[in-house]
Amino acid sequence: MGYRQRNRQRVADRFRAATARDHVIFTGRGATAIWAALKAWGFTDQPVLIPANTCYIVLWAVLLSGNRPILVDVDPATGMITPETLSAAGIERPTAVIPCHLYGLPAPMAEICAWATEHGAKVIEDAAQAMIMPDSRVGSWGDASIFSFGSGKLVDVGYRGALLCSDAELTAEIKRHVEPLPLYADHLAELEKQWLTIYWATHQFETENIPISSLYPTLFQIYRNITLYNAPSQGFVDVYQRLSTFLSSSPASDFSSVRRQLRANEYDRLVSGTWRTLPRADDTVLWRYPLLVPPEVRGDLFDELQARRLDVTRWYPSLQAMAHALCPKVAQPPTPHADHFAECILNLPLTWPGDPPERIIDAILDYRNEQRL
Repeated sequence: MGYRQRNRQRVADRFRAATARDHVIFTGRGATAIWAALKAWGFTDQPVLIPANTCYIVLWAVLLSGNRPILVDVDPATGMITPETLSAAGIERPTAVIPCHLYGLPAPMAEICAWATEHGAKVIEDAAQAMIMPDSRVGSWGDASIFSFGSGKLVDVGYRGALLCSDAELTAEIKRHVEPLPLYADHLAELEKQWLTIYWATHQFETENIPISSLYPTLFQIYRNITLYNAPSQGFVDVYQRLSTFLSSSPASDFSSVRRQLRANEYDRLVSGTWRTLPRADDTVLWRYPLLVPPEVRGDLFDELQARRLDVTRWYPSLQAMAHALCPKVAQPPTPHADHFAECILNLPLTWPGDPPERIIDAILDYRNEQRL
């Protein structure tokens, strides 16, 4: 076995050991894995349930698979879809459900999988914002699970994804769909950079300036290729090293899970009154710290933090505007809790190259004092 293949195998072994899955298929990104699973199952023009506050790329992957994305509302306390919100979507026989571990927090997978079994739906566990951990079942739920090693993720090498399952026939069919895809290259990186610059602007104003959403069909045609690609065989040494560092118990590295946990604990100082975060267990490793602030101050506070050049984001917006624009013939159920959640969220960085927590904490506390909040 060559050097490249050996490192690829070491990464796959780590994931198999952590999840008890039999098969690991590497892709260009996590969304490619979602698309490949839906294609491998042979679904066409079927309803696929996704959280209304997940990443746009999940919506794109479902559309490119030839199926109909249906947005699902969330529990206002956790930001996650639940059996109750799935039932409220009104789709009696969905083809698949794609729950997301939002910000690295675990979705209620046991309950969701039981609901999916009752309704005859496949489950794709979207762990793109999470990662395998000791004594964790992340990656082991449902019919397939996907991970991301993309920019900003818990194990970040800039791109790449993985799909895990225990079905040999499904694995072979997924590989058949993935292998012909183009390899990740500089032109795809440039396209993604362009799209994210545009989306950063459009998503901030799409609800208050409705015609903005009419741009999404054209933009989707221009940038859809950033959803589906393969990864070259080299580069797995970086994945293995970053994964090993993440799983280490040392707080010395900016990339370790322990460092993320310590920084998240620092941000808890900001939780007060109507300023809240999402509930988490002590051993949870967050992607970014979710701070929920009153919607009437979120925009002004966000602008203040941006003016200070602090690494604060507001992912994820509700997908209602984009879904209506890209699939206007698909009736979307109302998602008031997800929509409100999107109006409140700020994401605070937990690792390098993000700003240290004390700078952001001081800036937010200064704002609250100035505004007498």
